[in-house]
Amino acid sequence: MDDVFTQKILPVNVDRQLDDLLDIWAGHVRMSPLEKEDIYNQIFVNTEDFGYDWWRKLLDHSSISNTNIFVNLRYGNKNVV
Repeated sequence: MDDVFTQKILPVNVDRQLDDLLDIWAGHVRMSPLEKEDIYNQIFVNTEDFGYDWWRKLLDHSSISNTNIFVNLRYGNKNVV
């Protein structure tokens, strides 16, 4: 390991405290079963095939068509540029 990576590691007790805080936060922001059902009822599925031209027009105007992704092989992090 190099010095930069070692400086990013938190002490074990701090890491556990952060895990506990995240667990408490996740418990507060979880949706109720009723909220989940409401969202599920708003989702619809279209089985019609729109064809190549429709998808091409959609993707040509989206930001993902011009996105480059670089992978940092050393730590496995993905950086989107």
